[in-house]
Amino acid sequence: MRLLTTLLLATSLGMLGCMPEEPSKVTDTNYPNLKPNVPALDGAVLALNQPPLVGLQQVSAHDWDEAAVRRVLHLFAFGGHASDAQVSTWASMEDPRHAIEEILYAGPHHPKLSPIEDHRHIGPDGSLQGLSDYWGSNHPANPMRSQRQRYSLGGHADSWRSPTRIWVQASQTRGLNPVRQKLGLYLTNYHMAVSHNANVNNWQMVQYYDDIMNAVAAGKTFDELVTIAASSSAVAVQYNHQWNTAWKDNSGEWHFWGNENFAREYFQLYFGILTSGPNHADPGTFNADYHETISIKNMAALLTGMRLNGNWDHADSRTLSYNTEQHHTDPLEILGHTITGNNALAKMQQLGPLAVRHPQSLENLPVLIVRWLADDEILNKPEKQERLRTWWANLVENDQHDLMTFLKGYAISEDFHSEERIKYFNVFDRTLSIANNLVLTNDDIWAAPNGYRLYDLDWEFWNHGFSVFEPHHNVFGGQTGQDAYKNSDYFMRIFNFVVEYSWRWGRADYRVPQNTGPRVWIKDWRPALPPTDQVDGYSVEMLGEWLWQRFIADDLKNFGPLERAHVYAFLAGDSGYDLIRFWRRDLNLDVEWDEVITDTDLTAGGRYHDPYTALANRTVPALPTAANLSASEQDHLVDFAWRMGSAINFIVSTPYMFYQEGR
Repeated sequence: MRLLTTLLLATSLGMLGCMPEEPSKVTDTNYPNLKPNVPALDGAVLALNQPPLVGLQQVSAHDWDEAAVRRVLHLFAFGGHASDAQVSTWASMEDPRHAIEEILYAGPHHPKLSPIEDHRHIGPDGSLQGLSDYWGSNHPANPMRSQRQRYSLGGHADSWRSPTRIWVQASQTRGLNPVRQKLGLYLTNYHMAVSHNANVNNWQMVQYYDDIMNAVAAGKTFDELVTIAASSSAVAVQYNHQWNTAWKDNSGEWHFWGNENFAREYFQLYFGILTSGPNHADPGTFNADYHETISIKNMAALLTGMRLNGNWDHADSRTLSYNTEQHHTDPLEILGHTITGNNALAKMQQLGPLAVRHPQSLENLPVLIVRWLADDEILNKPEKQERLRTWWANLVENDQHDLMTFLKGYAISEDFHSEERIKYFNVFDRTLSIANNLVLTNDDIWAAPNGYRLYDLDWEFWNHGFSVFEPHHNVFGGQTGQDAYKNSDYFMRIFNFVVEYSWRWGRADYRVPQNTGPRVWIKDWRPALPPTDQVDGYSVEMLGEWLWQRFIADDLKNFGPLERAHVYAFLAGDSGYDLIRFWRRDLNLDVEWDEVITDTDLTAGGRYHDPYTALANRTVPALPTAANLSASEQDHLVDFAWRMGSAINFIVSTPYMFYQEGR
């Protein structure tokens, strides 16, 4: 890893710039119909309605610090958009439950994690459908107007991947809630995955996503959440049971035509149930034969009489009708229970609460959720599994088993904030976490003319071979963190991407015409920077630590001498010079371009300890404070942005940006 880190330094080069003119801020009289409803989040009040932690031990006040808050944000909010001041406020709360109540909120808008900058950026409705209606419209305030066809769900040649574009843009736009998008990705692309590749159309995909996330935000129990997903048109098309039909002949015998695809995965993927038996309370009766010939067979019969409304390629197909004429209306034995109802929806609503209380679901489901979201090695930790099961079983017993309550308890537990916990980042986690910590305002995204996006993450995902709503493993979910971390080809793609597109994370300005005209945007780090006691500028050591903590959030655990030397050089040198170039040019050191430098070389007594110390003591010149900048002050701001971008490009290319440890 150290040698790899050394090699990566050569890839963080000086950067180019790109982006749009700043719109005036919206006031109450400027398009007031675009103002969304935004909740007030008071953690102390919200915590009053939460159950006590049972099974889990709450993290101590000592360990609940800014790094702990950032780890929660990185994992559950793609890094989030919270200011340093807000992170500090959450970290200083005496009771972490108050903080987590404010952080983990699943509504469309989050005033503390992602404050609205300009109502024109997002429109009045933060659902995917609402964003499509606005970003796909000709509304004069729409920042996407010149590319609106890309965000419309249908009717245009460019609409074919619009749900993906909407989701990606929503995940990085300030004013929209990244927690909602992270959990929406998990539920619709992993746990209950559906795919465009299985002919799920744009309207069905967006309806599926919005229905699920609205239910999560409303505090629906997990079985209610599963029922909403299982009764959707998207799942019916994904598994092709929208044609399942049952009929009774003249002798009273039932017949079935269709498939058992979803009948099996409903239990296994959605609830973690692998076998069942005639006595639902006695695992000793569970066996594969009963599960296959009774529970799964009868579940397929339950999934009859579900028909798409309208034509497949029309907006009406986003919903289903549940008829009795083609449905198995008689009672069905499933999981050792008798399930009744006149249509598929009625039966699913009865089955869900029974399935979530099935012994195997109680054992497997909480572990599955945490494994997907937070701990890739939880299967090797039996004691932590048992604590999770106790917490989940208590919630189920008290009908409080909604996803958010479960996750809030886990996110402030000692098990989450443990050195033993490790979560590998998939391509979406890694890329969006970088982008959300890099982008300081929405103008950083779309400041360029004609709707050109300066950070087109959809293109980046596609370049790496992945896409939202097209899960890599189909119904078994998208690319996992372990897929990414253990795949040398994927790491090579990331490395090559850093080399070829090193300018992407370090754009400093945008000119119209490009490269020759006046600047219409400058990357301005001033509002985000930490305070400094130095009147002449910023210590490169302080800036380096601030950047590392912002992007890696490991309490500087892995910010060793070697990493520091490279980051310091990018910050101290002109236009993002790397370490070797800086030492050769600024210090006249006789060091070879391809020389391998180790930690030992930089520590006390090492051959490069003195130049390393001199580098750490360098200062980046103070930034101008005026709002209206002269040409030379603009140049200074651009130079600073180049330095920061070069350092960031190096930081996010290290192995530490591919996973998270609990502490």
